[in-house]
Amino acid sequence: MRTEPKILVAIRKRPLLKRDLAKNDQDIVEIRSEKELVVKELRAKLDLTPYIEEHRFTFDATFDESSNNYHIYQVLLKPLVASAFENAKINVFAYGQTGSGKTFTMMGNPEAGIPGLYLLAIEDLFSQLIRYQDLEQT
Repeated sequence: MRTEPKILVAIRKRPLLKRDLAKNDQDIVEIRSEKELVVKELRAKLDLTPYIEEHRFTFDATFDESSNNYHIYQVLLKPLVASAFENAKINVFAYGQTGSGKTFTMMGNPEAGIPGLYLLAIEDLFSQLIRYQDLEQT
């Protein structure tokens, strides 16, 4: 019997911001697959020849800068919301450096009409709750 994992770790890569581009910052993170990302570190050999060292990391899910909150919700949270109706206890949080996009991912941008993961989960939770109530009344 296979059980679902208790903890999932997912990474969302944010795009370079205008201020990053203005400073000529280089994009050093590359999403290689749905579970792997690579951080590219500029190094120098003993003779000072530059080269790039790649550090590979594997996660339960990775999302590139083109992924939107709705897609991330469908992949990560929708199955959790469904499991809440099967007595599962769920918790979702964002962790990361200041400016890495946690608030945008979790809360969205209401002025731009972009929902965050919390709002998408609440909408789904209430729609499923209404469906369960309708089933009980029939």
